[in-house]
Amino acid sequence: MGDGTHAGLQSASAVAKQFEKRKREEAELGRENLVEGEEGGEETVYRDATGRRIDISMRRQEARKEMDEKLKKEREEKELQKAKYNSPKKSASRGVGRGAIHACGEESGR
Repeated sequence: MGDGTHAGLQSASAVAKQFEKRKREEAELGRENLVEGEEGGEETVYRDATGRRIDISMRRQEARKEMDEKLKKEREEKELQKAKYNSPKKSASRGVGRGAIHACGEESGR
């Protein structure tokens, strides 16, 4: 047969020998492919709808850069909000409101 097995009625030991032989051959091929993959491994080429080549590494780098800028901007906005929230508020009407006592001794808010 094309895959290396024999046709017809066979004993269990003959099938086991064929199986072991096939397994060894596949393992050798796998090791050879790994060695070749390390030496001359090529990167996948991606293309857009018009057929132009897309450089994935540059796209990833640009995406990382955009993400870093976005995170930096968000961090700066949060710090600005914290600074705004924590800054002392200057109000002319502090203490004067509903239920407060004025200098003349009267209660307001009624």
